[in-house]
Amino acid sequence: MSTAEQSRSSSAPRISLAAVFSDGLYAGVIGAAIVALWFLVIDTIAGRPLHTPTLLGTLLIKGTAAMATATVDAAMVAAYTAVHVVAFVIVGLMASYLVTLFDRYPAAGIALIFLFAFSEVGFFVVSAALGGDLLGRLGPWAVGIGNLLASAGMALYLWKRHPNLKQSLGRIWEQ
Repeated sequence: MSTAEQSRSSSAPRISLAAVFSDGLYAGVIGAAIVALWFLVIDTIAGRPLHTPTLLGTLLIKGTAAMATATVDAAMVAAYTAVHVVAFVIVGLMASYLVTLFDRYPAAGIALIFLFAFSEVGFFVVSAALGGDLLGRLGPWAVGIGNLLASAGMALYLWKRHPNLKQSLGRIWEQ
């Protein structure tokens, strides 16, 4: 190992599982909250507050056929909210770990790009796999904007928690 590599590896932040978990949890909750608020605003403007989580909860619990007659139901909203938060926390944990790696190994930034791409298209893929007209009901533009807002909120939180990221960006092509 060269002197520069030893210096870089010894000065790089150590990976703390507790910090990765904590940051991932907060980032995931931030992302989930942003998407939930986004769709609450859209639903409220359309005169149907909580329509989106009801529709998605109905899809998860009762299947595609029940979506046609879905009305606001607290149980469906709660069921979907639980799944929604867990999914975002999982993505937040992955993002937190990758950002922590990026602090130490700037080439890990490529994995962050793939995670972002996956999170952007993930809902579209799941929707297509489930069949039905879910995207038609929600609006692909609304889903895309919601995902972008959530990603931006999560990224901003992680950026604030990792002040060395700007330096890592400058070193991304060194490895």
